[in-house]
Amino acid sequence: MAAAINFYAGQGAGVWVDLNASGLGFFGASFGTSVQVGQYQDSTFISASDGSAPAGPTATNGKYDTVTSGVIINGAPAIVPSAVIINSGTLNVRFTFDSAVKTQNAELRIFDRTSINAGATGVKTQVLQVANGGSGVSSSGTALAPASHPGWVAPSGSGVTVALLSSSASGGLSPSGTDSQDVRHDWYTCISATPLSIGSKEAFGLYVQLEYL
Repeated sequence: MAAAINFYAGQGAGVWVDLNASGLGFFGASFGTSVQVGQYQDSTFISASDGSAPAGPTATNGKYDTVTSGVIINGAPAIVPSAVIINSGTLNVRFTFDSAVKTQNAELRIFDRTSINAGATGVKTQVLQVANGGSGVSSSGTALAPASHPGWVAPSGSGVTVALLSSSASGGLSPSGTDSQDVRHDWYTCISATPLSIGSKEAFGLYVQLEYL
């Protein structure tokens, strides 16, 4: 089996749905409804890659709270980033290989779907990484204690990226820290987006790269 990265949408309770060629759409109260400028989405759907039509069920909605910088999961009261559990994530990034390996220098970018170095236009995306039962992750990819959780990051092309946990292993639990070896490595995130101007925002994407050894 060749090295592969696949993406799964969270359904809660440990259920993850393969996105295949689909994407995630961010909307107001329901599919197709607008998100106000300066506000963040109230629903997240598995959708066509351009957001034009549903392509699956709803995904767990992890919303950036503009008041507290906390996390609102499916409309519940806001909680601090370190309280978010893996199964409350919006997106599972999954790397697989045919033999057990370690991973390092893994990073996530939000880009304009043309160049991975260019940030999205007309929209701001917030990404929260959930690892080790709610702990944060440092810029070097090592797990942090919950009290040191870095919170949301607003990635933009190559200018601002999200460092993903090194050697996360299956389930993202990284049992041996950065020395964890596995045939599968999982990363979990909440993703939230707000438009910077009126109108549909289709041209932005998510890109993940890593090294394995």
